[in-house]
Amino acid sequence: MSFNQTGNKDEIAILQRQVRTLKFVMFGGMCLLAAGIAVAATSIQDATDVVKAREFKLVDDEGKTLAILGRNDDGSGGLLINNKDQQIAVGLGAGPDGGVLAIRNKNGQRAAILTAAPHGGKLMTLNENGKASVSLGSDSSNGGMLMTLNENGDVSVLLDSDFNGGLLSIRNKDGKQVAGLATNPKGGVLNIANKDGKTGALLNATPLGGRLFINNKNEKPAATLSGFPDGGVLRIRDNTNKTIFSAPQSNEKN
Repeated sequence: MSFNQTGNKDEIAILQRQVRTLKFVMFGGMCLLAAGIAVAATSIQDATDVVKAREFKLVDDEGKTLAILGRNDDGSGGLLINNKDQQIAVGLGAGPDGGVLAIRNKNGQRAAILTAAPHGGKLMTLNENGKASVSLGSDSSNGGMLMTLNENGDVSVLLDSDFNGGLLSIRNKDGKQVAGLATNPKGGVLNIANKDGKTGALLNATPLGGRLFINNKNEKPAATLSGFPDGGVLRIRDNTNKTIFSAPQSNEKN
């Protein structure tokens, strides 16, 4: 069996050239890899942890502003988020007592405001004229307070807590209290007033029972009905506060 020595030599030469080419390619690849690692390391070292700007804007594909993060006129920071019609829908900022969150309707008018207050948080809803309609928050006694307001922004109903307990105040359109329900150390108190806010009747609890005062227009007691452990007492008084009728007459309790 014979073989062609010249052909074998040519094949060996070709293989040797391929090996040399492969070594060159591998060497070049290693050089490129090393260079890439060096560039990446340099980029990481040069990267900053803080991005500084006076304002950031988020826009859509048409260039319309969707949100703005920037500086308010008073020097504080603020965030505004717009709706699809470029009206402000949400505003987040800082006020004198802390954070402020404002929610607006589709026309850009404020509808609700959540703020930090000196005694805690406060939530306020506004009517279509931009005036407060409901206010919910905390008061100086570390209790809760709820107010409903009329179309002019005047308090109509006040539900509050104080050191004695709860308090309910109902007011007319002129802001005068016409009904009040409260607590005191002796029990409950119900106050009914006229349109001018003057007390017309007062019902309260005493250690001995209940007592009802009926006043004249000058807020002077005109009649008193009191309860005692052994019965009731009715007194009628004149405008000088002198008793003109008492039943039972023999009872001298006041």
